[in-house]
Amino acid sequence: NITVAGSNPTYANWTTANLGLTGIAITNNNYKYRSIVSNSCGSSATSNSATLTVTIAYCTPTYSGGCATDYINNFSTTGGTTNITNNATGCNAQYYSALTVTQKAGSAFNVSMQSGAANGQGYRIWVDWNNDGDYADAGEDVFNAGSGTIVYGGAITIPAGTTTGVKRMRIRSARLCIPTTGQPCGAAC
Repeated sequence: NITVAGSNPTYANWTTANLGLTGIAITNNNYKYRSIVSNSCGSSATSNSATLTVTIAYCTPTYSGGCATDYINNFSTTGGTTNITNNATGCNAQYYSALTVTQKAGSAFNVSMQSGAANGQGYRIWVDWNNDGDYADAGEDVFNAGSGTIVYGGAITIPAGTTTGVKRMRIRSARLCIPTTGQPCGAAC
């Protein structure tokens, strides 16, 4: 069920209508819904069913030096059921939707990352465990290390009770500093 608080929208002589909702969890994606429309005389009509498509718009980080100063050359995971190997990629400030590490809630996987040889990087990783479109919730800041050109690594434990499904992981680097907890978006350091 979806309940929208506030004033009731009014549509007259419309055959279609779009309704923008906020605060709908991604777990409601692909649910079927129907609209029941009623008037002040007591008449009502029920729509055909439709599918609710929920999308999350994540913020975008910005980089002051671009590829000249801020980049991750190597990133990989181990210890998952499936793992990521994304090494020798050069400048790669982009979203990789096809790269996935898989692990069960309550278990851990390992991460490993390294910058290019010229500019040492600091790193921070966030995971949106509850799929609410941000990295601000308790436990979503999961790793930090640096700042240098060596390989940095550690373990990330998926919190017990985390729902199954795809979660967005953000790996961020910044030249000669470690991005702070509140910097998954915008400029770092």
